[in-house]
This record gives sequence, C-alpha cells and structure tokens, in this order.
Amino acid sequence: MEALVMHRPRKYRVWIRAGITLALVSTASIAGNGQTDNVVVTASRLAQPSAELSQSVNIIARDEIEHLHAASAAEVLRQIPGTNVIQQGGRGGITSILLRGGEPNFTLVLIDGIQVNDPTNSRGGAYDLGSLEQAQVGQVETIFGAMSPVYGSDALSGVINFISRDAASGSDIRIAAGTDGYGSVNGFYGGTLANIDIGLGAYVTDDNGDVAGADYEAGGVNGKLATTFGGSGTAGLSFGYQELDTTGFPEDSGGPLLAVLRDLDTRDITEARAGADLGYDFAERWKTAIRASIYTRDEAYSSPGIATGTFDGVPPNAADTDFDRQQVSATLATELPGGMSGLIGAEWKNENGRSAGTIDFGFPVPTNFDLDRDTVSAFAEAHWTLGPVTAQGGIRWDDPDAIRSVVTGRLGVLYRLPDGLTELRANWGEGFKAPSFFALAHPIVGNPELRSETGDSIDIGIRRRFRGGDGAFEILAFRNEYDDLVDFDPDLFINVNRDTVETRGAEAAVEYAPLDQLHIRAHVTYLDTDIKGSDAVLRGRPKWRGGIVIDWSPIQDWRWVTHAYALDEFYESSVATGSRRLAGYARVDTALTWQTTEAFSVGFAVDNLFDNAYQEAVGFPAAGFRGRIGAKYRF
Repeated sequence: MEALVMHRPRKYRVWIRAGITLALVSTASIAGNGQTDNVVVTASRLAQPSAELSQSVNIIARDEIEHLHAASAAEVLRQIPGTNVIQQGGRGGITSILLRGGEPNFTLVLIDGIQVNDPTNSRGGAYDLGSLEQAQVGQVETIFGAMSPVYGSDALSGVINFISRDAASGSDIRIAAGTDGYGSVNGFYGGTLANIDIGLGAYVTDDNGDVAGADYEAGGVNGKLATTFGGSGTAGLSFGYQELDTTGFPEDSGGPLLAVLRDLDTRDITEARAGADLGYDFAERWKTAIRASIYTRDEAYSSPGIATGTFDGVPPNAADTDFDRQQVSATLATELPGGMSGLIGAEWKNENGRSAGTIDFGFPVPTNFDLDRDTVSAFAEAHWTLGPVTAQGGIRWDDPDAIRSVVTGRLGVLYRLPDGLTELRANWGEGFKAPSFFALAHPIVGNPELRSETGDSIDIGIRRRFRGGDGAFEILAFRNEYDDLVDFDPDLFINVNRDTVETRGAEAAVEYAPLDQLHIRAHVTYLDTDIKGSDAVLRGRPKWRGGIVIDWSPIQDWRWVTHAYALDEFYESSVATGSRRLAGYARVDTALTWQTTEAFSVGFAVDNLFDNAYQEAVGFPAAGFRGRIGAKYRF
C-alpha cells in the first residue's frame, strides 16, 4: 500500500482517500538546561525544585529569554530539546508545537497556570503560539509526558506554562524595529506598593514576517499582584488582555507558492484571562489553597477556501466564535515526617462555546453550534524522599458531561547513585483528551458519540554531572501509545474514533561551561512513529532533530547568544499537492546584547543568519534573513 500522510485536524478539510487519518501522538523528554535549583510549579501541584522531580522538565528563565531577543515567544521554544515548531509562513499564520511527535492539540498550554486551549477551533483545541509576546514572559516551563493526573483533559503530550513577568523582574521600556515591517514597543512596571507586589505590562507589535500574505498586529496588557496577610496567608491575582489582527494563506492551501486562490484568511481575535488564588498555612504542616480563573476568546474568521488540487478543495467559509472557560479548585496539602508530602483536591470546570458560521457550497449552509460542558474532578498527589530515592505519583478522576468518566494515574522514581553525580529516572503516566467542541458539535462533520482519546507514556533515562560541576549529560528513551484517536471518516462524513498510534525514540543532551563566560548546550532527538495497521505516516515528524546553544560573554558588558538547529526530512501535505516529503534544513539565529550603562542596553538580533531557504509547511517559505535592533531602559 502506498505510504500516505496523516493529517492534523484542521478546518473543513475533507480528503476522500482511503487510509488517511488524523493521528495524535506524544511524549517524554530530557531534563532542562541545567537549572537544578529552580522551583517548578507546572510539574505538580506540590511545587518542587527541579532537582527533586523525576519528570522530564525544561526551564527557560527570564535571563535567557531576554538575551535571545526573539520576535515571539514561539521562537524561544525552538531551543527546547524534542520540540518541533511549525509556522505556516509568517507570524500571521498558525504556529504550532509538537512535543515528542505529539499533535499540537495534545499539548496543554497555560499562561500563569490558566488554560488557553480553545476547543471550538477546527484544530482540535490547539493553541496558536505565535500570539504570545516574549517580552512579557518571565519563564517558560515545559513538562513532557502524559500529565492528565495533574491537569485532566488535553495534557497528553505534555504541558507548556508561560509564566508572565512579576514585580521581581523590575521596570523597563523596550523599543525594537527590524526588517520587513517588524516593530514592537513594550513597557513593564515591577515594584512593591503598600505590601503588594505589582507587575504591570503593555505591548504593541507589528510583524509582517517577510512571507507573502502574512501580517500580524497585536496589542495587549497583562499584570500580576501578590501579597501576604496574617503571617501565613498569601493572595494573588493575574490577568491579561490582547487583541490580534492577522492575515495569511489558508492552512494546507499550498501557501504563497502554490495556492490557486490568492485571497487570504483573516482573523480578528480578542483574548482575556484572569486568575486569583488564596492560600493559608495552618497547624505548621497543613496548607490550603483556592484557585479560580476565567478565560475568554472571541474570534471572527473568514477564509476564501482552497481550490481543488490533488485533494478535494475547501469551499469558502467563515465563523464568529465565542468561548469561555471558568475553573475553580481547592486543595489541602500536608508535610509528613520521613520526607513525605501529600495533597488532595477537587476541581470544577465549565466550558461554553458558541459558533455562528457558514460554508459556501454555491449556497450558504449554516455551521452554527452551541455547546456547554461541565467537568467535575477529584485528585490526589504524593511526594516521598528517602535517602537516595525520590518517588512521586498521582491519581485523578474526571467526569465530563455526556462523556464517560476517566481515571488516570502517574508514577515517577528518581534514584541518586552513591557517586553523587549520577541519577536514574523513570516515569509512567496516563492521559486523555475529551473531544473538542468542533469535533462533537459541528453540524456537518461533528459526532456527539465521540469518546475521549486516551494514552499512556513511559520514559527512562540517566543523567550524570561532570566532576567539577561544569556540566552534565543525559540520555533518555521513551515510548507512548494512544488509542481511540479522532479521525474524519469520508464514507460516513463525520468524525469517528479509531486508530492506535505508537511513538518511540531516544534523546541525548549535554551542557558544558568550560569558562564562566561560556555556556554550551547541545541535544539530539530520534523519533519513530507507527500507526497500527496502516502504512500512513504522520506529518511534521522528522526522525532526527538536533541543536546547539552557545551563550558567550566575550568581554565585559557584552553577551552573544547563538542557537542553531537542524532536522531531517519529513512528510507534509497540502490540498494542492497531496503528500509531499519536505527537505530537512538547518537554521542559525544569533543575538548580541551590549549593556552600555547599568540602566541602558542595546540588542541586535538576526534570524536565519545564512538566509537558508526551506519550508515548514508545503508552499509556505520560511522567512529569510531578518534583522532587528532594540533598546531597553530600566528604571
């Protein structure tokens, strides 16, 4: 049978060809970039230093983000081992991330712990990472592996938490300009007033992206407030609001190089989020916490459709969607003698999505839907350290409306060898994803009888620090299996559950600091995927991917950060061409910072330094050589 290409779930794409499915895969990872003393808030509700975690964790701190001078937060993610960032043309197109071969909608995306995945979109709830502004991000935590025992639905491949800047990051104003219409102005205040830590930021960005048709304009505000009370109480508030206007060629259209129809997709988006938390410690060992959040997203979308090519075309379509999510959770945690800690909790989540749209078959056909879903959950976690062994685990019960309840669990073990340099890690976890509102309720392709997609992940690895403490290396192997994957059935003309996918592979990473002024990190990933009972292959999954980051301060007040990555050939697809194998490529980005005074600095950045021509999606050329210059004033 001819090898076919597995498609990500998108829009009204209907390709009448036997064997084509929408597979979803996942996970495992090497530990982050050597920062073993960071407290990680994403891996567990029991916040732990990264050195105490068995899981695969990557942390990108504010200092690194700042000196990369990246155009967007999504560009920062390219340096994380085991990820593959795919941008459809410039920033005006959709930007997705695949963790260890997992589908974009299998990654739970959080901003300050607030989930921002939108299940009304045609991508199965995948979040467009191009809409995040890097200047407002304080830290990025990426957790690899099934994390449903902590977060419930959607955390199949892993979790990415963008933690915004807070009062401790200080106050500054930044202005940047670059080639191809790039411009950005950011301001941030960080300080303390009347026992309240305050972080407030605002930004405006315009980025044409050097790719035909792609245009991106955004502006927004965000903030954090935190205080203590009564000696043992804490209270916090985080919020954000942004408006985006983007244009780009439709996904899978063949882009500016191959699309027959030359009109563009347009998206007008408004996003808002707010979260509040209240905590109190009592009786020495007990801690209570209550957290509440709300997220809303309104999007007006219009597409000219896609002309028929190798695959059937897509008629013109448009939709106005409104989505909101409210979550409330309560936890009770304790620390017990003998190095043990535990937590129990409960959560309620309400999601409501409304879409008013049409698809043009020569006459307008309504595609309206309105769906409301409550999910009630209960969970427990435990962490235990006894001598050289640390164990952690969790269990969670989720009961979504009209869908079978799911119980998931996880277990991880970390063992420190007597030499004090070597650690062994092993992890097992389960995950699930409730069907998206689009897959359930769309009046043309939706199926209200869909089941949750489920899966499990296993990884095992070894990490060893160099004698002298100037570096470390890690080697890891992983395997993941996913069942009941949602796929479009062309005969029934609806979404159905079917297919099992297995992903397996290995990673190696090394970090080395031969000098105080020079830090080097390198990584390589091998990934193999298998759709059981099918010769189809998954798109956007190169077998090999590797990269290196060189962080060098050649002289006082100057810092030069260069990161390069290369990947193997991979399959992609478009309506115009059908399945196509895209060539592998290499890319080098570099950034230089000059701290002219204690308060003032200047940054220079170049993306795609050698102007390599390549495509991340069929017919969408990646941006060539792009330069930026910026200035920052701290006050």
